[in-house]
Amino acid sequence: MWKLRLEITKCTRRKHSSITLPTTRTKSNNAGLDKDYKCDQVNKLYLQPLIVCFRQDLERNTEDIFSIYDNLSKKGALQLLNKNDYTQLITRLKNYNSKDFVLKWLNRFLNDMKSNNLSLSLDSYELIIFMYVKWKDYDKIENIYNEICQKNISCDVYTYNKFIYIYANIGNLQRVFQLLQDMKSKSIQPNVKTYNTIILAYLRNKNITDALSLLYEMEKEGVRPDVVTFNSIIHGFLRIHDLKSAEKCLEIMSSMRIKPNARTFNTLMSGYSNLGDYLYVEKLYNKMIKTNIEPGPDTYLTLMSTYVRSGKKQQVLEIMDHLSRKTLRVYNMLIHLYIKFNDFSMARLIFDQISESTLKPNVVTFNTFINGYINKQNLKEARKYFDEMVKCGISPNVKVYNTLLKGYLNIYGMSAVEEIFSQMSDHDIDPDAVTYNTLMQYTKGQNRMDDFERAIDQYRTMIKKSIAPSDRTFNILLDSAMMRDIRKNRFYHRRLTKRHKHQEDEESVELTLILNEMRSKGYIFDIVTYSILMKNFIHYKKMDEAEKLLQQMKDNVIHPNQYIFNIMINGYCNSHNMSMAQQAVKKMINSGFQKDIKVYTSLINGYVAIGEIGEAQREFEEMKRSGLIPDKNVYSSLIDMFANNKNTQNAQKVFDYMRTQGIPIDRITFTVLMKAYALDGNIKGACSIYNEMIEEGCEPDEVVISTMLSAYKQGKNIKGVIDFLKDSTINIYLNTQNYNILLYMLAQDRDLSEGAYKLFMKMLESYDQLSSRTLTSMNHLRNTSRYPPPNLDSLQIILKRFSYNQRWDLVMKIWDEIDQREIKPLVEDFLIFMKAFAKARNEKKLMRVCEKFLSQDPPYNLVSQMRKTLLNYGISAGFINGLSEIFKNFFK
Repeated sequence: MWKLRLEITKCTRRKHSSITLPTTRTKSNNAGLDKDYKCDQVNKLYLQPLIVCFRQDLERNTEDIFSIYDNLSKKGALQLLNKNDYTQLITRLKNYNSKDFVLKWLNRFLNDMKSNNLSLSLDSYELIIFMYVKWKDYDKIENIYNEICQKNISCDVYTYNKFIYIYANIGNLQRVFQLLQDMKSKSIQPNVKTYNTIILAYLRNKNITDALSLLYEMEKEGVRPDVVTFNSIIHGFLRIHDLKSAEKCLEIMSSMRIKPNARTFNTLMSGYSNLGDYLYVEKLYNKMIKTNIEPGPDTYLTLMSTYVRSGKKQQVLEIMDHLSRKTLRVYNMLIHLYIKFNDFSMARLIFDQISESTLKPNVVTFNTFINGYINKQNLKEARKYFDEMVKCGISPNVKVYNTLLKGYLNIYGMSAVEEIFSQMSDHDIDPDAVTYNTLMQYTKGQNRMDDFERAIDQYRTMIKKSIAPSDRTFNILLDSAMMRDIRKNRFYHRRLTKRHKHQEDEESVELTLILNEMRSKGYIFDIVTYSILMKNFIHYKKMDEAEKLLQQMKDNVIHPNQYIFNIMINGYCNSHNMSMAQQAVKKMINSGFQKDIKVYTSLINGYVAIGEIGEAQREFEEMKRSGLIPDKNVYSSLIDMFANNKNTQNAQKVFDYMRTQGIPIDRITFTVLMKAYALDGNIKGACSIYNEMIEEGCEPDEVVISTMLSAYKQGKNIKGVIDFLKDSTINIYLNTQNYNILLYMLAQDRDLSEGAYKLFMKMLESYDQLSSRTLTSMNHLRNTSRYPPPNLDSLQIILKRFSYNQRWDLVMKIWDEIDQREIKPLVEDFLIFMKAFAKARNEKKLMRVCEKFLSQDPPYNLVSQMRKTLLNYGISAGFINGLSEIFKNFFK
């Protein structure tokens, strides 16, 4: 071949050397055009052999075909290429795994074709669509569709089906229905494949109702459903645990003379196996044999899965012996099943059978073991299988390293990342989106103040390395931003500030930025995205916004699943709006879902919180009648119910029952029982439960500490509070709310007012340190400082108690301290300061208090109280007139 190239080159050079180009311009225009034409002819003669070579290289799949194309471009030879050449070039791009490389060349080819007036055929468009789908460039797909429409290229049902399949796959059902309407408007009849695609998209969202409505539409439009249609619907019914409807589908198929296939029975068998009805799985298998349907590998895998779940090891081995063709996929699936159910010895037995056969384990086989041991927190065994894989000459891939990364992070934290990345580099393996998602998920799980910033750093690294983020990437970022926003608002909640920069309901800027980034990159919001946004609204009790989001989901043809409904119901229960909670339950049931254990727990908690004990008990009894087994959360709710009702005896009985039934008891259960004793003023009982909790290895948290302090407060045991707060083991959990309890107890007693003032001053010292820190360092400071900073509640507690106990001297001292720091108290607290300075006849300080008070734009009733206070304490008319002159609007 190299000889042929040499001859062509020589030939080209000879022709080129024999040409004498004109060196002067002629005056005749016709002569000039004639010479240009001759030049074009000469150029074509010169370039044609290069094009011949290029086409031969295309046929031979030459590796440097793109650099050859680049050289042709420099020589101006692209005008000689035809549509077929470009189709082959675009087809070559399918073999490359670099998004930037593929899209760069694809866009270049399209531009070059347009420059040379080469029109694209429908087949070419479909090839280009495939490329854009692979790399998730959905904006370009939309452009292609618009271009096809503008050029009036005749589309058939098959073209529309491709577009519908693309948008259905990415969850954009709104666009799917626009395409469906467009088809009908052009008198293109949707076929069974069209409807099957849309039905499947509905069922992925567990929206069986709309899937069935499409089935009726098919009947109306004269489109006969096929076995694929019913297989999808059967799978949909099984996903929502509606077994009767799934069985009914078989009867409908029989009446329509649609014969079920192996997949129909595989779907049914898998559904019943997942629900634990192993006997019925065997019945379905026998029915399948009687119907003369040949079982396939998936049938036997489902059957073996059933036996693995039910512990029938012998039957599994019998099926393996029965299989005439044992593929590596079957072995790998079986190993996966045993590991999933923690039977590593049987998994190893199957692994040994592979070695004894003619087959050899592959990277999937080893990664299944590695992943299994990583999930069991056994990095040592996982590493053994990794080393064995390498010893067998099997190169690890990016999936293996992603699995190892998860294990190393769990044991060694972020310090292990460098080692894993180094090993990947040694094997020429580049990290992918899953690698960075794993890092971001680990960072998010650390619950650090800067976890969002660290996740954003990982995202920027992905973009820098041209790694396309996935839907999961953005959902992790959204979740991290939401948690950061919640932590930030918790910190600033009722905190003493100079200005109201941080409002409780402040909208997260980060959330908005991430959502905009998702939209700009063409990502469609999926059910996970909506659930994260929903949780954010629920946390801030913005139920109206949550309802709007629910409507937005429906507008985008994304129907809420059980999890979304559970969030909504829990949100209404936490907002103490039980009528709306019950309405949400009705909506959920109408959408084909049932009340599960989480719904009942939310309802019981909601009714307990508003004191409707009878309704809480009714929900509990209904749950038991429905066959659901109450879990620790339900029993904890019951204990909480008795605690709020000050029925400590029954609360203890429920706790003891959990012990006898072997129901696991966690920190929440201990806390609600402590609360029962605390509300009853039984310090001894609360301390006993607290000690029991510590003995069982449950560490106290902020809620536990508050509950114990409430017990001491109820029993008016100040010494007990002080001793408890001195315990170094709980120091990291102490917060402002805890110290406010002690502050209240000290300020309540006139003789201990000085102690309350000193404690408040210690807390103010922490405030001084915090005001000079950044948000990311606040968490560290709170853990190292002996006293937490005060909040508005702290200030209000001591002001009200000092006012009640006539300690006006301490009230004036507190004013001096907060005024010096430019701290702004609640508007009603200004009246206490006014009273203190009015009694002391300190008109200078009184004027400053009044001026600051009126600058807050207080309500008129408080302004009237201010005037009344000043008159009652004989403040001079000149002073009052001075104020009225400055603030005329308030004294009209």
